[in-house]
Amino acid sequence: RQADASETVLADRLKSDRERTSSLLRLDNTLTLRPLASVPTLSESNVSYGLGLTLHRLRLDADTGASDERGPTWDRDGVPSHRAAAAAVFADGDFRIRLDAGVDLPPRPLAADGGIETAAGPFSMTLSGRMAEQEGGADPGTLQLKSIEGRAALRIGADASVSQSISLDEQPEIDRLTTEANAYGLTGTVRAARRQPLDPFGEALPGISPSLRATEVALGYRLDTGALTYWKNRIRLDAGVRTRLAFDPEAYVRDNSLTFDLRLGLEIYRFLELSFESRSVNRRLYRYLPGTDERGAPWVNPIVDLARSFNFFNDDDRRDSAFKLESLRVAALHRLGDWNLTLAYQGRPEQQEDKIEWTPALSIEVRWVPVPELYGSFRVDRDGIEIGDIAGGIDSADR
Repeated sequence: RQADASETVLADRLKSDRERTSSLLRLDNTLTLRPLASVPTLSESNVSYGLGLTLHRLRLDADTGASDERGPTWDRDGVPSHRAAAAAVFADGDFRIRLDAGVDLPPRPLAADGGIETAAGPFSMTLSGRMAEQEGGADPGTLQLKSIEGRAALRIGADASVSQSISLDEQPEIDRLTTEANAYGLTGTVRAARRQPLDPFGEALPGISPSLRATEVALGYRLDTGALTYWKNRIRLDAGVRTRLAFDPEAYVRDNSLTFDLRLGLEIYRFLELSFESRSVNRRLYRYLPGTDERGAPWVNPIVDLARSFNFFNDDDRRDSAFKLESLRVAALHRLGDWNLTLAYQGRPEQQEDKIEWTPALSIEVRWVPVPELYGSFRVDRDGIEIGDIAGGIDSADR
């Protein structure tokens, strides 16, 4: 039995080696001409031609080991790329417009694409489309529309912008639609896609054909204080907050979330650096809207629910709260002349069999500033203790 097992293992290894054994020699050529390089406003215009050839390819059959060797051939396997393209570009100050067109040439499957890009002051727009032969070789030589994508954006000053994106499929019908707006750290997004209508729990409603429907409404805010300096620039403070509310207008019970990221930092020149980072997520926002949970869950006051998540003296309160701490990290760096001492605590929830437990880790590191590769470390987590030697390697560990 041992001999049979050894032969099986050897056969599997040989098969694996054959599957990964191959050689490929390929030659790619691209020729680009700029016929209007002497005209400043049209200097970026160009025409290009590209041809890729497979000069040699070797593969082994995984079962028999027989070699499949091929030289250069004028077919789709031997010509991985064959394309001609042109671009007309006009640029004058803040105004710019670019027209692109390209075509895949035989023996590659016939395909063509094109696009337009324009920018005039605060306004910009892009529109692109692609056509190709029908997959499977049916109706050869006839191009069919594959996709059309467009985007328009308008900047309103230095801190605000509005954009609209659209995508059409082969029908052609609108397949995806995205609207975004940004102003002074506040971001709003509405996404729509073609799908069947859903109930609050994400189940498709029968008897209704797919149509363009809103799939996500999101509102976010980002605030960064930048560096705040005190005491002749010896003390530096910085803080950042990022939050995002997102939900599906139809499947609001299944798809909803509120994320809250917090970052704090304190630096005392050549002495101490403190940092704090946390991320909290709430995926049960429907609890705060009376009558929206058809499963009969009672209404919860969001302020009370938030307070429960910080009740470290009651495990049941933190467990019942919909606000869950996804990650936490606190670190301190103490500068000791030629040495740096770093202490860090981090934790996150992890799935442990049939329950979720908080997984903490504490680490201590001493590093020599003149030679950063020379350091010692000590780490304690749920798996045990890990000790690194002063040369930076992990020579001993108690796991």
